[in-house]
Order: sequence, then C-alpha cells, then structure tokens
Amino acid sequence: MTDSIQQFKWSTGEKYEQSIKTDREKYIIDESKEYNNMKKLLFEDGTESCMRISNKREDANTKLNERCMIESISQNPFLPRNNYINDLQVQDEFLKPRNSNFNIET
Repeated sequence: MTDSIQQFKWSTGEKYEQSIKTDREKYIIDESKEYNNMKKLLFEDGTESCMRISNKREDANTKLNERCMIESISQNPFLPRNNYINDLQVQDEFLKPRNSNFNIET
C-alpha cells in the first residue's frame, strides 16, 4: 500500500510568488499610506454627513419658525366670545338634567 496524500488547490496553473523578507518594509509603508487615505476619506464623509444633519436641523427650525402662533390658553373652541357668567347661565338652563315627571300646576 502506498501512503500518498492528494491535495487540491484553486489556481489557474500559475506558480505562487513568495515575497522576500526584506520586501516587508515596502508593504508596511504601502499599508500605512492606504490607512491614511482611508482615514482622510472617512473624515471627509463624516464632515459631509454632519453638514447634512445641520442642514436638516436648519430646515426643521425654519419650518417651525414659519408656523402660525396659537394661543397657549385653554379655551372652549365652541364658545370663544362668551364670558364665564354667561356660560354658567347656559349650563344651568340647558345642560343640567331636569325631572320631567314633576308637573307644576298653577
């Protein structure tokens, strides 16, 4: 019996290139440049999003400032021109229940 191990690898038939240990510094420098570029891009994106947020905030503030001012006093919208005494008289006359079985004979 032969002890042979079969190995499978994904490739197009080309040989792999191994880097030399002295080339490592070159790759580290390239990675640091890429990191700085990414950092710069992220910073620019962050400032643009902050600017967009502030624009949304400004838009909301202008919409709020353009609204009509309403009274902050609680009042009955159905009786805006009556005074309190007239409202009490209307309540006594019409809104309080009465006994309809009670007949007054004069």
